[in-house]
Amino acid sequence: TAQINLGPTFIVFNPSLSAAITAFLEVHLGSDDVKNRMLYFPTSQKFVHSPINFFAMFYGQFKTIEALGKYPPAAMFYLNSRTNMDSPQHHYGILPFLWSAFGPLGIKKDGDLFAKKYANGGYADAKFFGCNRPLPGTWSIIKARRKQANSAKGGISATYPPPTTEAMANRSSPFKWIVALSV
Repeated sequence: TAQINLGPTFIVFNPSLSAAITAFLEVHLGSDDVKNRMLYFPTSQKFVHSPINFFAMFYGQFKTIEALGKYPPAAMFYLNSRTNMDSPQHHYGILPFLWSAFGPLGIKKDGDLFAKKYANGGYADAKFFGCNRPLPGTWSIIKARRKQANSAKGGISATYPPPTTEAMANRSSPFKWIVALSV
């Protein structure tokens, strides 16, 4: 029988988003190896929840988001997820989001500095077990996606690639005039 094992959260203080990302990867990628390489979280028999390990958890979140960025559909899912409290939809749209990331606040630059310092051992007390794993390559993600699309019967792969605009306009729907107007 199939079962769902709840595991560690790789988005700090957000188990809902962690579960949503896990479900997204399960549906869209066929290779367990690639799915596992896209998620980073502290792992060790010695790991204890303490304030200093918050840095380890935050670094794992940073690496997970970076890995999701290698696969554009996963990046879009992350940015548009309603459970993601950092999503632009919760902060007045994409322009203010980009302004805070790349403008005078420099949140992106600060995040990159944190990740670099952590990776170089700058936080000696907070050891992230398993942070040496490389990010998955874009080609391995594409191959995993193709494997999933070829092996699945129905479901998500049945709607891939998306139908053309003409096919959408010809379907019987009470709203087909909206699609026809957008052509």
